Amino acid sequence: MGLTPAEWSTQDVSNLHSLRLAAVSTFKLLKSTLYVRMSKEHSIRVSVHIASREGHILVSDMHAGIQSPQHSF
Repeated sequence: MGLTPAEWSTQDVSNLHSLRLAAVSTFKLLKSTLYVRMSKEHSIRVSVHIASREGHILVSDMHAGIQSPQHSF
């Protein structure tokens, strides 16, 4: 688990190995969190786009269905 800024300031600097491990852990946690956020935002954008596209298709199909009986005379 990563360290908070307050925890970083209280770390013993004589143990560089544990500090490096903590830094790597913090970086991995941050990277993972950002990746999840980006994936969620992408999913929302895609789902809104798909819903909009399906709505437009439905409207155009309905419009075509309304016009087709008019041209059958």
